[in-house]
Amino acid sequence: MGVKFTYIIIIFLFSLNGFAIDALYEFSGTKHDVVEINHRLVSANCEKKDCKAKSIEIKPAEVKDGEDPALAACLISLKGAYIQLHDGKQNEESVCVFEDKSFITFSSIRAELYLK
Repeated sequence: MGVKFTYIIIIFLFSLNGFAIDALYEFSGTKHDVVEINHRLVSANCEKKDCKAKSIEIKPAEVKDGEDPALAACLISLKGAYIQLHDGKQNEESVCVFEDKSFITFSSIRAELYLK
């Protein structure tokens, strides 16, 4: 099996988990609705208005030993902030939050990075 096939399997597995999410929660209980726009899982407020999460170009960043490529892209190339949420079943999901308060899930960032 080739490397490209492995990436396709990884993306497929991320999408099975990611596209089932309809809301994410802070550990304090605050709910954040999630929608799919342009094959990205983003904050629901992006449906009604333009937001960075649905329009920003996902670019890779330099990754050092063992770093998560999605985290590096979020902090360095996307200039976002990282927060950890959960899906209501205590599964954690990292998101990249932008200054307009919109966010994109790390699984969506990873999918776009691996497809490039």
